[in-house]
Amino acid sequence: MKNELVVLKKGKMIVTSLELVEQINLFREEAENKTKMRHDTLLGIIRDEFSEEIAAQEILGGYYKDKQNQKRPMFELTTSQAKQVLLRESKIVRKALIARIEYFEDNIREKFSANWQTARITGKEAHQKETDTIRDKLIPLAIQQGSTNYSKLYLTYAKLINSMLKINSDMRDYLPYRYLMAIDMLEHMIENVIAAEVEKGTHYKEIFQICKAKCQIAVDLSFLPKLELLS
Repeated sequence: MKNELVVLKKGKMIVTSLELVEQINLFREEAENKTKMRHDTLLGIIRDEFSEEIAAQEILGGYYKDKQNQKRPMFELTTSQAKQVLLRESKIVRKALIARIEYFEDNIREKFSANWQTARITGKEAHQKETDTIRDKLIPLAIQQGSTNYSKLYLTYAKLINSMLKINSDMRDYLPYRYLMAIDMLEHMIENVIAAEVEKGTHYKEIFQICKAKCQIAVDLSFLPKLELLS
């Protein structure tokens, strides 16, 4: 679930009134089958709730373009202010939406944490080492053993990890920390298996099957949580 509700802007976690009303209506419909709230109704609630902050320009109004390409007013709220607005909603809607906001807050904190940043850097280094091992050891062996499609080995091994973790290659900047660590582990494993099996002279197709089997065991033992993409 990619984050479209909470965004980081100038160091603050922000929720727009447009996104907020969409989520309010989603939970109203799911939990209570209740009448949808109009965006202008929410704007009125925000103006009433934060009249002093708006007067002091601590909360600034903005605009978005509707389907007719007309400019319409909106507000950008901090997540704390968004939660305050939700006090006017029913308990069911309020609790569900606050939990959703806090989920995305945690995702943003994780992505900008030192651990996540370090894992992303070391993951790129591990990927480069795996690629170098394929280039310097596996491809020469494959050529020697008669392969005519040896250039596809890079993609073959990239697809192996993606299929094991049920991800796409363009997801890596949005993966949670545990998935980044899993990729790092798998790429190190593949690098080491290739190096060891090439030394033995194992057929390049068999090397792939060995890597696949070992990766599957490692993933099974990792007990990764259900994948939820970060913002």
